Amino acid sequence: MITNSQEKQVALFITGDSLYDPGKNNFLNVMTSSLKANYPPYGETFFKYPTGRVCDGHIIPISLISLENISFLMEPTLQVLELASVLRYNDPEVDISEYQPFSQSSQEKQVALFIIGDSLYDPGNNNFLNVTSSMKANYPPFGETFFKYPTGRVCDGRTIPDFIALHANLSLWRPYLEPGKHQFLNGANFASNGAPVLPYNNPQALNLGIQLGFFKNVASLWRQELGDAEANKRLNNAVFLIYIGGVDYFSFPSDYPNATESEKKEYVNWVIGNITYAVTEIYITGGRKFAFQNVGPLGCIPMLKEQYNISDHGCMEELLEMAILHNNALFNANEELEIKLPAFKYLIFDYYNLLYDRIKHPFKYGFKVADIACCGKGAYRAIGCGIGEYELCSDPNEYLFFNGGHLSEHGYSQVSELLWIGGKNVTAPFNMKQLIALELDQEIVNFSDYDTTYADDD
Repeated sequence: MITNSQEKQVALFITGDSLYDPGKNNFLNVMTSSLKANYPPYGETFFKYPTGRVCDGHIIPISLISLENISFLMEPTLQVLELASVLRYNDPEVDISEYQPFSQSSQEKQVALFIIGDSLYDPGNNNFLNVTSSMKANYPPFGETFFKYPTGRVCDGRTIPDFIALHANLSLWRPYLEPGKHQFLNGANFASNGAPVLPYNNPQALNLGIQLGFFKNVASLWRQELGDAEANKRLNNAVFLIYIGGVDYFSFPSDYPNATESEKKEYVNWVIGNITYAVTEIYITGGRKFAFQNVGPLGCIPMLKEQYNISDHGCMEELLEMAILHNNALFNANEELEIKLPAFKYLIFDYYNLLYDRIKHPFKYGFKVADIACCGKGAYRAIGCGIGEYELCSDPNEYLFFNGGHLSEHGYSQVSELLWIGGKNVTAPFNMKQLIALELDQEIVNFSDYDTTYADDD
């Protein structure tokens, strides 16, 4: 690595197989976990986390470079950070400064964002889980439009949390689980592809409860490093951007084919009750400002149209109904929290209607195709993007969906702009810019005895 030292530096280039691999297979589309080592107990002796090295700690190249006083071989993020910068020097439209490490040296006030969500928000956390390839996006053509390589985002480029981070003068997100040093003063992204609210709906992903635990770990780290007073102030003014719950409805029509209206509402209340519990736990820890993206029109998404064999321009009506029930309950839950919790502030971003209108009227928003994804196989190119044989469009910007369940970067850029500065018809009672700017100095109150049981509410 290049350094500022005047001492003579030696360069080592390592070629080899698994005995020397520091984690490059983390970023290859290999169809079996046996070709990777990015899950416990690998790394437990020295690193205390899995790096991709097929070992409990150091391997031979690290021993050599340690003897020669050379910095550690780059972590598996070599492809994500260092190589990315090299590629972008030839791209005049990309600002290299966006790719600096997450910490910032500026003396101006910085905001902290914490991201909780599923695949719409995942920056690559699933790269580091022992899950199937269909639950990852660390292989081509994902990332091709902006990054020019796959990062783990289920998109051809940036996603909503990325655009919000850039608006807030923060760096693009690194996965919370990514090996290496992290500075969490500006927050963290815990989102996981396939993450449900209810754990049984996808046991492989980082469900809401796990992500809540990750946040509490970071909050504890803040208190250790900053002291209680400063940590409390930062937690008060941090913003929690949350999109989770959609996964919990994907299989509802097939799992409960004869569900009554009462049973549908009961299930929705169960999901919302668990979200409300997590939000209250964040509040108890110090969080006060929450930005909720409501669930999109699930029944019109190519992946779910394919799953339920919906033809042409139709939508799966029961899934639309479940999404509407969820969104109404989410609104009611936030109104209740605002009454019960002092200084609780929130916004709800109406992703459902923004996406529904783009699906039904794509030309109005500059898209040529909205019912078929850019990448995949099947009637709607709804499955298998990047796996086996698949089709890929020539210009993702013309498509609303990049794969069967996720927007193209062009689509995400549009809705992100509305989340940032949209009016009350799309995000209320605040937009994201207003919520971030809102300063709360209220001292933390201990709400540990507060009744946080919402799951059985009607």
